[in-house]
Amino acid sequence: MKIIVGREEGKSRLHLVSINDQGKVVKDVCAGAEQSVNQSVSRQHLLLELQDDGTMILENIKMQNVTYVNGVEVHRKTVKPGDRVEMGIHHYLLDWEPVKALLPQMVDVRGLKTVFDDYREAIKQLNKKQAQSAALKSITGIFSMGAIAVGIFFGREGDFTTLTAILYGVALVATIFFFVKSWLDAGRLPELREKIQDDFQHSCVCPNDQCRHYMGNYSFYDNLPKQCPYCHAKYIK
Repeated sequence: MKIIVGREEGKSRLHLVSINDQGKVVKDVCAGAEQSVNQSVSRQHLLLELQDDGTMILENIKMQNVTYVNGVEVHRKTVKPGDRVEMGIHHYLLDWEPVKALLPQMVDVRGLKTVFDDYREAIKQLNKKQAQSAALKSITGIFSMGAIAVGIFFGREGDFTTLTAILYGVALVATIFFFVKSWLDAGRLPELREKIQDDFQHSCVCPNDQCRHYMGNYSFYDNLPKQCPYCHAKYIK
């Protein structure tokens, strides 16, 4: 959004006009006592453009307008509420309070990047465990086929009967082990996935305490909009 700052015609008060991203006037207000703004301040003196990080770009609307920021004359500069902004050659001091009243509520969502990253990493590790579990179960078949192959090719001579028995034994033990492990994983991994999802839904919410709506439907941090679709607070990313 943008705010046009200048002097009210006639009563010479501080005049503020806020404009949304579509170029429409949202609010048109005046602040301060009559004749409080001197004549060196133009009726449309400077423009404040709100940035995603909560700062604002200050720019003189006309080249002949005079503006000082923290004692230094500028034409265009990044400022934040609290900076000393003076307009005109007679140094009219801008009151930030009526300006801040026009600004949308802003909340810092940079912490959500860690939430998204941790969630995706947790899901990645969980999928890796499931793939490893499936791969380990295939070892049972390898031992069984090995025992069968030894029995076929060497069983007649009798020299490898012991080896065949060992392979069958290992295959049996492996089958029992991986059966038990698969049975345990069948209950544990879905519970772990559910816990990861629950933790994500609890953490991935709008930081505005008056909102706290779930934001995980955007899938990635970079997909988050510039403002909350529920409370309309502007996001600092």
